[in-house]
Amino acid sequence: MDDVRAGIFDEDAFDKARAMLDAGRPDLAEDIVTRALGQSPSDTNLLFLLGRVHYDRDKYAEAEDAFKQCLALAPGFADGHVLLGAVLMDQGRHREAEEAMLTGLSQNPTSSWGFHVYGALMHKTGHLDKAAALARKALELDPENDAAHTLLASVLNSQGKLAEARVHSEMSVALDPEDDATHATMGVSALMSGHPFEARRHFREALRIDPSDDNLREAYTHADFCCRVPYLPMYYWSLVIERLPGRQFAIWGLFLVIMYGLPQLGVDEAITNVLVIAYIGFVIYTWLAELITKLWVKVIPAQ
Repeated sequence: MDDVRAGIFDEDAFDKARAMLDAGRPDLAEDIVTRALGQSPSDTNLLFLLGRVHYDRDKYAEAEDAFKQCLALAPGFADGHVLLGAVLMDQGRHREAEEAMLTGLSQNPTSSWGFHVYGALMHKTGHLDKAAALARKALELDPENDAAHTLLASVLNSQGKLAEARVHSEMSVALDPEDDATHATMGVSALMSGHPFEARRHFREALRIDPSDDNLREAYTHADFCCRVPYLPMYYWSLVIERLPGRQFAIWGLFLVIMYGLPQLGVDEAITNVLVIAYIGFVIYTWLAELITKLWVKVIPAQ
């Protein structure tokens, strides 16, 4: 998002509040902006920044009110429309969110950030092809937009395009290694593509950056579970099953072919029996793998 400065009445307050917001202290930023608006209530830039402060603190009603005040005074404020759309999106008001975002993009059709936010809305509402197209447009406008790389990787993971998703996940981490979202997306890509230890490493790094995120902790715990020795065969087996047409039915069909077809082809009965016993043994393992691993984790908890 561009740094908006046109028409600022209190540039000193704007700079201080923006610095506090960037430093992760929206509470201090809110105090600065609120005091400055007491002196300059029509400052559209301060109203916009107040909306951002409320948004960062998940105070959606207050953020919506601040953005609407800003846009009432400056209806051509493109970023204001887009961020209002983001607030509406997080409240589940998707139709209104799309209208606001499209208004902002019509005013600034070269905004990489705007296309990224609109893509996030499409991803959230399940329009994956459109979300991917919007993320690609954002990257066309700004190839170093790490958030757009993260979004595109998430969409591609959802579409099962794991190789390309991994490329964009790696790009997002390289561009912003101190963003928990880039590591989380890289973790998902790694876990879905058969690299559980790498996934665990990235989820651990994401947790280091934001230790308060329960979703990240859950993702790390799951990746750690997949890395445990008793569960590793089950993890890789699950990936194979996910990619097979017919999934479990295909495996069952193969088992029947082995059990009844091989003897008809003249294969030694002892070999057939070994294959059948091995399959039944592995099936029993799959039934017990989770329980065994849970006991393993109790003995050696996740760090």
